[in-house]
Amino acid sequence: MNRQILLTFFLCFLFCSCVDIYPEPHALKYKDKEFNELANFILDQKDIYEMDDFTRHYKRLNEISIKIDDKEGDQDAQYLYVVEDSLKLDAKIVSALRIKLEDTKLRDFIKSGDTILFTVDGFLDNSWGFMYSKQGLTMDSTWFNFKGNSVKFVEDVNKNWKRTAIR
Repeated sequence: MNRQILLTFFLCFLFCSCVDIYPEPHALKYKDKEFNELANFILDQKDIYEMDDFTRHYKRLNEISIKIDDKEGDQDAQYLYVVEDSLKLDAKIVSALRIKLEDTKLRDFIKSGDTILFTVDGFLDNSWGFMYSKQGLTMDSTWFNFKGNSVKFVEDVNKNWKRTAIR
């Protein structure tokens, strides 16, 4: 009987690890055209330096907590249209950027100069994603600070892109 339980457990583990049911750092593969289009679109937006795809409970745009309706966001959150108006942002550009983030599964970004840190997924203080730099990035496996995030390159994708660990 113990062998059957062990075999069942092993088969379940094998099946779950081979199927993308549970996201893991290699569940999202680098997509050259889509990722580069998104990075260039973000770099073209001089007034937007931080944003997420608005699919999670907490939503951000340039360090401001956003709410889409009365049922979500913290009590200090502001309606998206109010933030767009106050920052003089084009709502069509914000919407296009949100859609591109959602489509690529690059859930949020923070930009500094020509460098962008994208978060894909994570749990509490351990996340992973990608970093892009128009100037290029040198592969290094030491932790460094980027806009308040501790970042470490874990995979060299190409000259401009690295897969990252974020905490």
